[in-house]
Amino acid sequence: MNGELAALPAFLAARIQRFLHDVPDSKPAGPPEVTLTPEVEAQILEMVDRYPASREGEGGNARTLQFFMRLRDRGLSPDQAMQFGLRYNDRCEPPWPTADLEKLRDNAYRYAKGAPGDLRLEQAKFAWERYQGKADSGAERFSFERAADLLSRVIAPLVWFVCGFIPERSVLVIAGEPKTSKTWLALTMAIAVSARRALFNVFKVPCNDRHGVAYFALEDSERSFRTRLTALARGMELDPLEAVRHIHVRCRASLNLLDDNDLCGLLAACPPNLALLVIDPLRDAHTGEENSSGDMAEVMKRLRFLRDTLGCSVLFIHHSAKAGPDKAQRRPGQLMRGSSAVHGAVDGGIYLSMTKATEAEWVNTVVVELKAGKGAGTFGLTLNVEDDENGEATVARWAYSPEATAKGQEELAENASRVLQQLRRAHEVNPPGRQGLSREAIRAALGVGKAKASAVVDELIRKGQARFAKAEGGIVYVPNGATSDAD
Repeated sequence: MNGELAALPAFLAARIQRFLHDVPDSKPAGPPEVTLTPEVEAQILEMVDRYPASREGEGGNARTLQFFMRLRDRGLSPDQAMQFGLRYNDRCEPPWPTADLEKLRDNAYRYAKGAPGDLRLEQAKFAWERYQGKADSGAERFSFERAADLLSRVIAPLVWFVCGFIPERSVLVIAGEPKTSKTWLALTMAIAVSARRALFNVFKVPCNDRHGVAYFALEDSERSFRTRLTALARGMELDPLEAVRHIHVRCRASLNLLDDNDLCGLLAACPPNLALLVIDPLRDAHTGEENSSGDMAEVMKRLRFLRDTLGCSVLFIHHSAKAGPDKAQRRPGQLMRGSSAVHGAVDGGIYLSMTKATEAEWVNTVVVELKAGKGAGTFGLTLNVEDDENGEATVARWAYSPEATAKGQEELAENASRVLQQLRRAHEVNPPGRQGLSREAIRAALGVGKAKASAVVDELIRKGQARFAKAEGGIVYVPNGATSDAD
């Protein structure tokens, strides 16, 4: 032979070296172990049972290799794939010896192309079809269970991700008027779940195997999101990097929950071990008509699909409607903007009502209502934010106070009574066209800040005791309005 010898390929040299020294092949690296919800496990088992069994002399080696590649592409770890492989092996003719089956598994994970989990989108689309009943026959969809069997069945006790706030497998809402620190609160809850730190140092975060958070921020920029997370972590006396270790974020990306591709893409992109998925705000996450019960019922159905398929809780941010006399007797959840289908579909709500706001402090009355268990109730919550010379938040601290609610409501009622008397006097004394009081005049008369004066006016309008009339010069008395609580 006159040709030159080629260099021995590195992979072959390594194999020869291991053979000469009797060193076994190292186990291939695969995706991390993921938590399989009952729904996802059922889908994989269905695939395993339908996959053609390997038969000797009919390409069984290649078929089994492809079987493990499909499990890898669904995001399973090698160990998880082996558990399903043993079930598949029972149907093979003849069954593979365990050592040979493990080698086929290792080769599938070592030589498969593409990133692990590439088939999650396919899996998500199938899950959505099944959730809608398209993958089941009529008899399977509408089967009943005897109540006695239900009572006899062992059902796991309620699991809390944050006691009093986030029960497992729930669709929840944080609602309030604009600029009432809703996003700050959602981020604080995300940190509490990720770091397993008691919320406001009061509400426990039980230890369980789920503490991942996926936060889809449709409004905040990456800079704003990072600033808020860092400030909140410092306020909780946590190392920012440790506090957000299990939080995954997506900033200023488009999302339309009413589009099947977007819905399934979101499902496929969610990380494993997810406890909480946050969508902030809901208004930007769909193209439906907010006042349409049909559109919003469909949006809520899709949020329940994410909840049930991921096995996590879904929290979304929503705005409350502006104050008005027709809303005086409504519950906090009924004050949300748009169709009542939203309030009717949620498993619980965290409702914020601001009583004071400055550049560095937000004071809210908070009401928590839950279906699954006892909520945190009604309490006061104050957020203090310290800024640097550039005006960016550096430290954000929450102050929880069960007594603050009573004090704040007492002060609000007292100020509302004083303003109501002034409006009534202006109505009785001044001629038509001059019976109104401007917000600035009300603020000056009370000797309070703009936010507190606005809260008083909003309270009177909400109760139907006052209304805004531009032609009259501002806020005017409503003679037939509700009786003041203080009168």
